[in-house]
Parts: sequence; C-alpha cells; structure tokens
Amino acid sequence: MTKVLTPELLAQAQRGLRALYLKQFEAATESPWESLFTRYTDAGHAENYTMLGAVSQLREWTGAREFETRRIDGLTVITREYDTAYDVPMIDVQREQLGKHSTWISAAAKRAATFMVPLVRELLANGTSAAKARCWDGKPLFSTSHGVGKGTGQSNIITGSGIATVEAVGADIEQAISAGSTFRDDKGLYIQQVEYNTAIYPAGNAALGGLLRTMIQDRVELGSASYSGLLKSVIACPELTGNTWYLAAGGGTERPFGWQEELPPTPEQSEDFDTRSLKFAVHASGAAFCSDWTCIVQIANS
Repeated sequence: MTKVLTPELLAQAQRGLRALYLKQFEAATESPWESLFTRYTDAGHAENYTMLGAVSQLREWTGAREFETRRIDGLTVITREYDTAYDVPMIDVQREQLGKHSTWISAAAKRAATFMVPLVRELLANGTSAAKARCWDGKPLFSTSHGVGKGTGQSNIITGSGIATVEAVGADIEQAISAGSTFRDDKGLYIQQVEYNTAIYPAGNAALGGLLRTMIQDRVELGSASYSGLLKSVIACPELTGNTWYLAAGGGTERPFGWQEELPPTPEQSEDFDTRSLKFAVHASGAAFCSDWTCIVQIANS
C-alpha cells in the first residue's frame, strides 16, 4: 500500500535509517590497523603537536626548578572533510520498503567506522616522502637523519637479511629491536624501550607473510627463539609491494601514527522536493599523520 507522504512518515523513515546506521557503526569489527594509531578526539581544524619528540626527564633537585621551554616547531595537522551519500526514492518511503536500502546503510556504517585505516596505510606506503608522510622533525617517516637538537642523525631504516628463511627474518627482527633501543629524544636522552610487536608486510608477498605467521605461532622448528612472545600481530598491507617490511609498536601508549578527529562519521539526512528523494549521507572531518618515527622500523630488502 502506498501511503500519503506526511511529515510523520518522513520522520519515521529518517529515524529508521539513522538507527540502522548507528547500530551497524557501533557493531563494526575493529581493524588490526587501529592498534597502530592514537586517536586525538575533539580536535580542532588545525592542531600543533609540539609535544612529539619532546620528552622530559626528572633531574636531581638542587633547590630550584628548571622549566622546559615549550617547543614552537612540532607538527601542524590540518583536517580534511570526508563524505559518502545515498539516494532513497521517496516512493519507497511511501511504500514502506526501506529494507531494500539497508544493505547500503549497513555497509556505509561499517566502512565509516574504519575509514581512516586506508589513510594510515597511505602514510606507510609513502613513508620515504617528506611531502606525503612528514614527521615532527621535518623528515619523512623513514629516514637516516631523524631527530633535532641533541638527537640528530638517527635512522629507523635497516638493511634486511632477506626473506628466504625464518632465520633471516628472525635476525632482522632482532636487528630492528636493537636499532630501536638506541633512539634518543631531542635532548639526547635514550627513549624508554618501545615494544615492537607488530609486523607489516606487502599483501602480495605471500612468502614473507607465511614466514612471519609461522614465527608468530612459535613452532618447534624455530629452535630456542620464541617469537610468538614478541610478535602479537602480523598485518598485510595492500598498498605495499616488494620485499621490504616493517616492525612497529602497536597497542601501547606510543604508536607510529595518529588520527586527528574533528568530526566523527556522522549521519546526515534531508528531503529533496525536486527529485522526490530522501538523501542519506555520512560526513566526517579528520586527518591521519605520522606521530612517532621511533615506533616503527623499516626493514629494507631489495
């Protein structure tokens, strides 16, 4: 039965679509990539992260405090707007046939919950470009000359031993951890030990992915080394190619990436009189950025 389009019928349809979106958004499965970035919510359009790289250290009390000078460089991140929209014919509202549109609403909600993940992956894929993946020290995410002040000239790139055997990959994990233990802040102080627990590899490199997943299972053939106690996650990245892979800190207080959220993915609706349609959209504002280069190491293999 086709009903007369009334304000009450339209409002009922809008409430139903919104409720479906919110239900699917809240139930969306978390991506493993979310362990690699810190969320900065309630952010403005532009934020300056002066605290990155500026770690204070307790000093012996000598009768007077020595106050740190607030850094003025840091990293300024500007948010961008993101949107997806859908058109519901008004005749379907009048016929109460909104169920046929639930697939799009559900899919949009699930994608919206993790829409920042591809943006983070893009930073990783462009990690050697200062224009596309700039860190607070002005260098690209992966550089042989990271740092400022007393912590200059540091590298989070190591030359890999190859990906032919578990032993070679294991040696590179140990090499990456060793390199990370020498990282210093801009005052020349060694940074607290970072837990590198997440391996990221090119999705198309099945051989490398297989070796990493074998290691995380800690099988007998690994000998005395227990990599399952170290590696918590192995993630495939579709934007990467070749044999180069990465070891990163995931899930801790310090992470390699950040997500600056000005507006979370929010449903918006309106009625279009001329096209006789109900417009449903999801709008968001945010930005992915490189937060801490000391939390990720590139293992470069030719």
